[in-house]
Amino acid sequence: MPLTDIRFLSRRQLLLTIVSIGLIAAAIFYNSAAIANRPDVKPLPVVTKLTQVSVLDVQPSLHSIALSGNAQAMPKYQLSLTAQVNGQVMRLHDEFETGQRFAKGESIVWIDSTTYQQNLAGALQAIEQAKVSVLEEQRQLKIVERDRGRSSSQQVGSALIYRTPQLKAAKAGLENAKHQLKIAQRDLDNTHVKMPFDALVVTRNVSPGQFVQQGQTVATIYDANVMEFKVFLPLSQWALLNEQLKLSKDIAVAITSLQGATWQGRVDRVEQHIDITNQQRAVIVSVENPLNLQPQLLAGTYANVSLILDATQPLLAVPAKSISADGQLWYVNANRQLMTMKADIVFQQDGLVYVKSPIVARSSQSNDQFDSFKVVAAPLPSYVVKQTVDAVNLQS
Repeated sequence: MPLTDIRFLSRRQLLLTIVSIGLIAAAIFYNSAAIANRPDVKPLPVVTKLTQVSVLDVQPSLHSIALSGNAQAMPKYQLSLTAQVNGQVMRLHDEFETGQRFAKGESIVWIDSTTYQQNLAGALQAIEQAKVSVLEEQRQLKIVERDRGRSSSQQVGSALIYRTPQLKAAKAGLENAKHQLKIAQRDLDNTHVKMPFDALVVTRNVSPGQFVQQGQTVATIYDANVMEFKVFLPLSQWALLNEQLKLSKDIAVAITSLQGATWQGRVDRVEQHIDITNQQRAVIVSVENPLNLQPQLLAGTYANVSLILDATQPLLAVPAKSISADGQLWYVNANRQLMTMKADIVFQQDGLVYVKSPIVARSSQSNDQFDSFKVVAAPLPSYVVKQTVDAVNLQS
């Protein structure tokens, strides 16, 4: 290649190099100026959407405690009335039918008494004969004492001479005759079958002319004065009931049948054992004069029995669904955080669960006002303790 061409290429390359370096420098200068003069851009805040939780404003209150159980009305006394003597039924009371009521001591069945009148007469005769025997032995004793010149307390010789055993036997015979008289009189009285208490006739088992034997049932009767309910309560509720009983306070009892009829009762007694079939203890509620009430309380009535106890501590009344499956009560605190506590259930009624509240009364207020709880209406398994949430109030 000629020297002139080489020189021409070197100059051209040099020019290109100088231009390239200038462009690079200009670009660097432009970028530096652009970076230095760009406006400050603040980052947009990240918005986190809080989980909405439905809550109920629940205030601890002094609720009356209701202990409830289902039970069947049963008369205090149930009896198969039986004949106490043998004989033919001569007559029945004109109103001796099922559903009729009789007073205590009223006769309903008359049994043939001829034989028993004869037995009574024989017993009376035996008493008189025994009296004669006693008098005869006493007379013989006086004759012996007169002949021997000493009293029976100074006996010399056999006791038979002084009629001692003979007199004792005569007196024992008189006592036996008296007892036989009582038996004869009792049997004669039992020819009239009487009501042992104020009773309602449930069944009639005899007819006129029928021959009955001792022990045979003539009627089934129920007590007409007192009806009872045997109410089984869980052992966990007995602490509440015992507290009221120790204070000797009257416990109001409300009884409601399946048909909606209502009655008032009273706690009659408590059983001192645990039933082996259901492992619960029973309280007996009684209702007096059940057949005189409006409506009548009939034997066999199935009802719900509620024992109303005085309020002794503040309780939270929450829906049953507010208690989680593991027995926890969820609520939202003042910091909008989810919190939980063990639901200490006292009793349940009408779809509400009454649990003990950890909140105590404000000492500065005399009317026992309490801080309210924002109770979660329906807790979910995904909830986490101290999770910040958006509480949405529902109507309590």
